Amino acid sequence: MLNQPTGSCVACGLHEPKRNNYFAGKFLTERDFTAQADYHRGQQFLHNSLLHGTGTVCGLKLIQHPSENCRRDFVVLEPGMALDCCGRQLTVPERTLIRVADMLQADPDLAAALDGSRHLVLGLEACDVGVEPVPAILPGCGSEGQDTDYGYIAERYHPVLWAVDPAQLSAGPGPQTAQLNWKHSTTLGAQTPRALFANEPEGYLQVAADARDGGSHLYLHDAATGDLAALLEGPASLCDTAAMREARLLLAAGSGWKDYGEGTVDGIGFWPADTVHAESTAAGLLPLDAPLARLAVSPVSGVLCVLELLGADAARLTSYAPDKLLGWLADGGEPERAPAPIGVLEFDHGFGDESTAAGRGAGMIRFSHDGRFLALAAPGAGGKQRCYLVDVSTLNSGALTQAAAVADAVPAGTDVVGIDWSLDDGFLYLCSGHAGDEGPAVQLHRYARIGEGTSLERRGRGAQLAGTPRDLCLSPTETHAFVLLADADGITRLTVVDLETVKHLDPDTPEVLRLSDSAIRFDADGRCLTLTGQGSRLYLAAGDSDAEKSPDRGLVAVIDIREDECGIYLTRQLDSCPSCSSAEHGCGCNGTSPDPGNAVILGHLPNYVAADHPVMVDEGTVLEGQVPIDNLSYRTLVPSAATLREIVQCMLRRGIDVGPPGPRGDQGRDGVDGKDGTDGTAGKDGKDGKDGKDGKDGKDGVDGKDGADGKPVESNPIIAVSWIHAQEYSNPNGISFGNTIFDMGIALVFEKPVLAKPLQIELEAKRNMIAYLQRNVSVGQGSLSVWADISQVVVLPLAPDPEVQGTQVVKWEPDEGAELTPGIMLRVLESDFSRGETLRVEFYADFLATEEGIAVSGAHLGGLLPTGGGGPGGTFRSWFTVPRDG
Repeated sequence: MLNQPTGSCVACGLHEPKRNNYFAGKFLTERDFTAQADYHRGQQFLHNSLLHGTGTVCGLKLIQHPSENCRRDFVVLEPGMALDCCGRQLTVPERTLIRVADMLQADPDLAAALDGSRHLVLGLEACDVGVEPVPAILPGCGSEGQDTDYGYIAERYHPVLWAVDPAQLSAGPGPQTAQLNWKHSTTLGAQTPRALFANEPEGYLQVAADARDGGSHLYLHDAATGDLAALLEGPASLCDTAAMREARLLLAAGSGWKDYGEGTVDGIGFWPADTVHAESTAAGLLPLDAPLARLAVSPVSGVLCVLELLGADAARLTSYAPDKLLGWLADGGEPERAPAPIGVLEFDHGFGDESTAAGRGAGMIRFSHDGRFLALAAPGAGGKQRCYLVDVSTLNSGALTQAAAVADAVPAGTDVVGIDWSLDDGFLYLCSGHAGDEGPAVQLHRYARIGEGTSLERRGRGAQLAGTPRDLCLSPTETHAFVLLADADGITRLTVVDLETVKHLDPDTPEVLRLSDSAIRFDADGRCLTLTGQGSRLYLAAGDSDAEKSPDRGLVAVIDIREDECGIYLTRQLDSCPSCSSAEHGCGCNGTSPDPGNAVILGHLPNYVAADHPVMVDEGTVLEGQVPIDNLSYRTLVPSAATLREIVQCMLRRGIDVGPPGPRGDQGRDGVDGKDGTDGTAGKDGKDGKDGKDGKDGKDGVDGKDGADGKPVESNPIIAVSWIHAQEYSNPNGISFGNTIFDMGIALVFEKPVLAKPLQIELEAKRNMIAYLQRNVSVGQGSLSVWADISQVVVLPLAPDPEVQGTQVVKWEPDEGAELTPGIMLRVLESDFSRGETLRVEFYADFLATEEGIAVSGAHLGGLLPTGGGGPGGTFRSWFTVPRDG
């Protein structure tokens, strides 16, 4: 109500509307006019609260005081408008000081509560004030004997403060609920599943299983029906399975493979996907030095990474180029002719054995979705448990060391058994085992990848469950994690963890969780999980928990995942109407309050200590001893219709309306070339005129100028390239194509140096719009093919003085910081090349020019071949073939 006993107070929330009924002769009093205004105000409030909600509509940002000397006492509130939970509009027309120090001094109880364990929350509350007093004509009637009353009521606001335990604050509505539905199981008699892989492009679930009496098989189940599609012969024992999508190869690692000669070897078997129904034996065998190995294939480049577990004190990570593997398989796939790895990283400790996550097939080795990074966990390594984040390009170059790959943010000794990436590769989730006070515990934490390197930083409080971890999978929407664990009684459980809990920043200790409502119990020994790319189906492998008491068999459970659809936000409107959180919904000015009820939250000062009288500053500028002003964590927003429209349009442009992206599709065919405009038809020849008389001699014509400026047109031709056009690639120094293309790349040299800034702009933007390396790709079932860009290529400036022999560049180096460059180089980061494959270089010469503004000529080597226009600018094209001998 008003600060004086006049005016009215409109009911908050649902109430019976009552409006005036006018008729001729009705006697009207003050009450009738007040009720008329209150009716319209009440309906507007109800409309605001139920159809728009509570929170900030626009503005109302909290900022630091412009004067450093005032930042202990004040924060500044920017102009704006908000709706409180009763639907009242709180309008702040101009910048306002919030006198934090004075308000705390006026409320000793609040100041005492702010001991650092609580947040100081700043809010805004409606406060009606009477203004413009006028004489009261009838004193004593409605004015309680006063001679004046207020002519108007100003709908003002009042800042409020209160202290809140962080655990009681909510950062917004929780995510949708994921329900687990155990659809069916595939039973493996007298066998133990060792690894699972969901091969979605081929439509298979790959199951590597060992028989109890010796031998193994790779089962290929139809992912849609669950039927057995093919049964492939394995070695004495299998340890992992994977697939190379682009090459259409199925892989299985194991020990005791029958060699092409006598005896057996440890290694990886390869099967072409199109022959698995007719041929069950591997088409090639890549030998390894360890009987236990884990596999990972880059989803972008197809690079194969193999973690060989050499024992308790050693391990090795190797990478293999897909083109070399394909060439080797085409030649027969014999172990003795297997290609050498392109990258090797030695470890001075083990990564576990058959009894740990490594032997159970858990997700301890994961590629990021963009293929740039490989995450590794070393569970059960005798106190040396570590995590690694491997830059794959550095690994392939041979320059990576163990020390450089260590993820220092993960505490040493953390027993991580499962790793998974967020969809944007910005976060890495780790599932680890801990020895808690009340028994074994599972912890789930989130780490942010910092910058462009391999540094990690822990983000969020994390979550903890009772039990021993087995494996982890992350939903593609990053809303839920699926955790496989063994409880205190050794019973396998599959549960869902709400990742909002894991991401929550306060407090720092993990939140202890119970099993989810849809958690599934398995009377078997859970081993590993795999999730489909769309996140709709989960596969779980398990063996017998006790072979003496249980049937001698393994199983693969098929579990459908159903997340509440967005329609739940509509149907839950049937439950109740929103209302204020406090039972007291007055219309006055409360000031400081432990429960402000209908105040609008503006922001908070985390862990504020009133006794310290700290400096309050904007986020991002905080120094030691200062407190940041947080505007977003607990503030709710009420978007306008225009804002919602912009959000929806943005979502549609980015394709979010179709859900998480599926596997990358093949390159589309080029569009049809547009037809030239219709040529005008030449007119008919006129008839010969009659011979006329000879005219007088005319004056000599004026000499024409050469160019627009009277000077000859200048150009900057390409004088050398590192290949010979239309021929097999060869390097005069004898360096192999594989080493050249990945380490040195290919190069072009110009007659005059050009400005390197356009190249540096493209490098900083992480894109490539000036030069491309392309390959010929078949489209569809016919003979149609297109030139497709190889995505993992960067264009760099050259260092001065590249070595040129005739028209071929034979030696060059990059110089990313150059201001002028004699040419460019295209370096391939990750890709696979087939022997005899034709590659094409396309360079938009217009975009590079000398200091004088002379563009590079698109003509091939100064016009020696007709593949360019011959003048400044244009597009340069040339091609060559990959050597057939590697």
